[in-house]
Amino acid sequence: MSISIDAKKEIRSFIVRNDKDNYSSNAQIKIINGNSSPYVIGRSFRFTTKSGKPVYFPNAYRKASFGNMVYIPSTREIVVGKNWLRQLELDLIQVKLSRKRGKFVSKELPEFLYNVFDKGSLK
Repeated sequence: MSISIDAKKEIRSFIVRNDKDNYSSNAQIKIINGNSSPYVIGRSFRFTTKSGKPVYFPNAYRKASFGNMVYIPSTREIVVGKNWLRQLELDLIQVKLSRKRGKFVSKELPEFLYNVFDKGSLK
């Protein structure tokens, strides 16, 4: 199942708005069976020393040129259910159609998004 660009934008902005730990949403989107709303799995990127101890201020290490930092890339993925994604696609189509008809969409858009993005559905 492919995801439209608009749906990807909505899912990523949903994660940034509702998850305190995510200030960026460049993670890949993984589709699973079911009706689950988007949630994030995995860890963010980090730096460690060669012995495995975490580096909290990597810029200080770079300036001191110790040269023993190891970059560990992010393993984050956004997981979303197929049925939830299908409903989001339908809501986005309804918004596009109402904009083409010239209706005042600013009142309709939150109504569509409220039906899909209820605040308690984030895991």
